[in-house]
Amino acid sequence: MMFNTSQYVAADVSKAMLDVAIPGANRVWRSANTPAMALRKNAAGPDYVDTAIFADRTEAQRTEVGMRHPLGRIANPNEIAALVTWLASPEASFVTGGYYPIDGGYLAR
Repeated sequence: MMFNTSQYVAADVSKAMLDVAIPGANRVWRSANTPAMALRKNAAGPDYVDTAIFADRTEAQRTEVGMRHPLGRIANPNEIAALVTWLASPEASFVTGGYYPIDGGYLAR
């Protein structure tokens, strides 16, 4: 499951929704007699990502949006893909029930 906390969805609303959704999903899977670790549930929460939505923006506009983040830039799609790929990989086999903001420190401001 992946929720996008882009300019169209407020990050705090998405995080609050995930705070309810992930424990709720855990209860549903347990009630279905599914082994607790048979299915892992994680959520990546990207903020602004350099995708087609920014294609019509000037470099000054892109810089302004990037400066809203403590890291001073917007994310590259490969950075988001790397987190999601890792979460789905065997290396993360003991990782479940988490929300992972990948927002350049935006929520931590």
